[in-house]
Amino acid sequence: MPPFPAKLIKPRPLHPRSQIGIVSPARHALPDVIQSGKAILENMGYTVFVHPQNAEQDFQLAGSDEARADAIMDMVEDPSIDAILAPRGGIGSYRVIPHLKFDVIAEHPKIFCGFSDLTTLLNTITLRTGLVTFHGPLLMNFLGEHDAYNLNFFIKMASGKVVPGETQEFMRTQSLRDGAAEGRLMGGNITLLQHMIGTKDDVSTDGAILFIEDDSAERLSGLDRKLWHLRNAGKFQRIAGLIVGEFAGFQEDPHGDWGHGINELVMDLVPSHVPVCVNFPCGHANTMTTLPLGVRVKFETSAKGTLLTLGESPFA
Repeated sequence: MPPFPAKLIKPRPLHPRSQIGIVSPARHALPDVIQSGKAILENMGYTVFVHPQNAEQDFQLAGSDEARADAIMDMVEDPSIDAILAPRGGIGSYRVIPHLKFDVIAEHPKIFCGFSDLTTLLNTITLRTGLVTFHGPLLMNFLGEHDAYNLNFFIKMASGKVVPGETQEFMRTQSLRDGAAEGRLMGGNITLLQHMIGTKDDVSTDGAILFIEDDSAERLSGLDRKLWHLRNAGKFQRIAGLIVGEFAGFQEDPHGDWGHGINELVMDLVPSHVPVCVNFPCGHANTMTTLPLGVRVKFETSAKGTLLTLGESPFA
């Protein structure tokens, strides 16, 4: 497992005339999703460049692995592009990693944002280069009737308006163990974090404020298996705090009630001194908070809700 980079590389924040590049590192997205997302960002004053690769299709994926990686590198090396967003996730972004030029990414730091299947891509970029990446919405997460929060918080974060020392309050969360902790913010989708174990990009969680989330299409028994894999791999042993995303709509196990809810699963796994909150808006539910990977944060949770404070800016 590689050590966390000694020094972070930070992108520049968005400004009112920034250009945002759209590439598809995972599944092929419907043109309507891309065009609708593009229109929303343009209505906010940004210029949006949709890479031609988004129109490619290789079965489920948006072109070959090489084509998807080349599109990412095009956006990295284009000096007019300030941020890189994906229209959707799904599956396949981990396949582009062998084709990326991480030294070039480090030399041209830009905002990368996404979640779910992009967990591997984001964490790998941060671990190999030290570049702060952002766990947050895809274009498709700007389009629903409940998605104003996703867009507005992304713009606020990406514009550098979430400043160090300013506490963000999340009052609809639930505290499973009250407390406060500080550490670098790391995490993402449980399934993808699990699949990184044993690879050269295995995520070190030592001293981290770890956040986890997953798709509610999973069964509780399956989630139990994934969490125990993370636990047995030491991912919870030395964390400073745990943030658990919103989970809703889990399927019943066909063999009967599993006997444990998500809260019980989590509390079976973490050391007794670690503060824990659940129902944080950072995953596959309706609302999604943009979170910068790698930066130091202060995390506090109590019966009143959850407080998250940047200890440093994610931007240069």
